Amino acid sequence: MLHTCPECRDDDNPETHLCQQCGDTYCVHFMRMADHKSICWVCGSDKNKEDKMAEFRLWKSRENEQFYFNLEAGDAKITSEGYTEKSSAENGIASVKENAANDERYERKTASDGKHYFVIKAANGEEIAKSTKFRDNTDELEKDIVAIKKEAPKAPTIET
Repeated sequence: MLHTCPECRDDDNPETHLCQQCGDTYCVHFMRMADHKSICWVCGSDKNKEDKMAEFRLWKSRENEQFYFNLEAGDAKITSEGYTEKSSAENGIASVKENAANDERYERKTASDGKHYFVIKAANGEEIAKSTKFRDNTDELEKDIVAIKKEAPKAPTIET
């Protein structure tokens, strides 16, 4: 379906954008209203967000001078504890990459409010990272785990 603004309705050949998600087409004025070329004005999908490759982010906190890392894989996100040495945080990333595909390394937990989260542990049982999103049901939690298992082993590290 073609969606056009009043300015383009009389134009026989308006400049348009095809959304790869919903298949609708809309004029460039709607594209500008969405404030970003990749966001569909019709369905709201963000092509850049969906295509964004997972990556580990490594940074040093200004508050406590410790190093942390996180990983976003789709809607799933994990984060680490604080490390006093950068090399220790880098070792933590390597450990997540090494252990992420192994289901035995995931400890599924329930918080006091009934929401679900998970912890990734190393072979020695030490916690490496935990999910930052607390889920209402275990199906959502399992989707997050699948995303981390798939993306963590190949995700690059970006220092911020």
